[in-house]
Amino acid sequence: MRVSDLSGSLLDHWVAKAINSAPGPRYSSSWGDGGPLIDKHFIHVAPMPGKGRTWCAIVVSDSVRGTWREGPDPLVAGMRALVASKFGAEVPD
Repeated sequence: MRVSDLSGSLLDHWVAKAINSAPGPRYSSSWGDGGPLIDKHFIHVAPMPGKGRTWCAIVVSDSVRGTWREGPDPLVAGMRALVASKFGAEVPD
């Protein structure tokens, strides 16, 4: 499955795997759960001009190009970028 298609509990499941944590927290819908990960993993999140309510997130790294993904809100975009930075563009179904 494409990381850019992950949402809800399935996205939260993959975030937990990415950070080596037990499933449970709602990383992609709760700022209390997902917000600290944006800070800890140096994820930059911003609205995308000209794309309506789409947000972009990039995991800042030492490489020239960080891993980035889009989402309907900052948390979904940020969590997708985090998962993609650990597992690549696709994860097993």
